[in-house]
Amino acid sequence: MKKLSTILVCLLTATIAFAASPKLKVEQIFNGRYNDEKGVTTTIVERSANYYRTMTIRNNSSLIKKIIAAIEQDKPRSKDYTDHHDNNMRYICLKVLNNGEVITIGLQTNKAYDSGVFFIQGKMKAFK
Repeated sequence: MKKLSTILVCLLTATIAFAASPKLKVEQIFNGRYNDEKGVTTTIVERSANYYRTMTIRNNSSLIKKIIAAIEQDKPRSKDYTDHHDNNMRYICLKVLNNGEVITIGLQTNKAYDSGVFFIQGKMKAFK
């Protein structure tokens, strides 16, 4: 009986851990603290099948650098990662699997790292 109880507790703990919120570092960027900063526009769209957050940043290199740092912290959790550089732009995209769904994270920024577009997108189930 004790062995069965131990197994049930382990299974319950594993199920809770698997179904936990992804708690991505990039999600913290959308906590509202940057909404009133000059040059920052934030949009959040919640639909039953889609949760999309985007931020347009102009003349704010410190915020772009914070976003890149958050992406780098989440990178080990990604199942797919792309970092593309061309003449004047950098494009970063990563995909994180949570609750059986994919969360896509992207950043497009200029090489001066002072302006760009940042987004997080996935099904609502992925963020629960």
